[in-house]
Amino acid sequence: MRLIIASLISICLFGLAAHAATVDVLSQATQSWDGTTLAYPDGQAELSVMRITINPADQLDFHCHPVPSAAYVVSGDLEVSLKDGSAKVFKAGDIITEVVGRLHRGINLSETHPIELIVFYASAVGQPITLHGKEPVAGCHE
Repeated sequence: MRLIIASLISICLFGLAAHAATVDVLSQATQSWDGTTLAYPDGQAELSVMRITINPADQLDFHCHPVPSAAYVVSGDLEVSLKDGSAKVFKAGDIITEVVGRLHRGINLSETHPIELIVFYASAVGQPITLHGKEPVAGCHE
């Protein structure tokens, strides 16, 4: 009898827990926003999550990510532009599936408010997640 009661309690508790959460898929992608197919690097997987703040009216230098990454725009309006001049604007609440291996930069379109991003990088242990440089960078293309 104790076993039956314990089983019923477990079923009820786990059943309630399953209904206590709502899951909304914010993003699921096989390509970055420019249409490039995503691929994971070789080696031991390493996930990094970072909070990035871009000051008002500021722009980042051109850089690239040799690994897949995605960002959640917490606040602000962010323009992401490629070296070829193509660009896309992302607003608070948007998910950005970032370009891989392409030089790009972020531009804060606001003169008064910072942009806050939460960025997730899927790399391999020891692999850089961002490559910087004003000149051509090995592993990056325009």
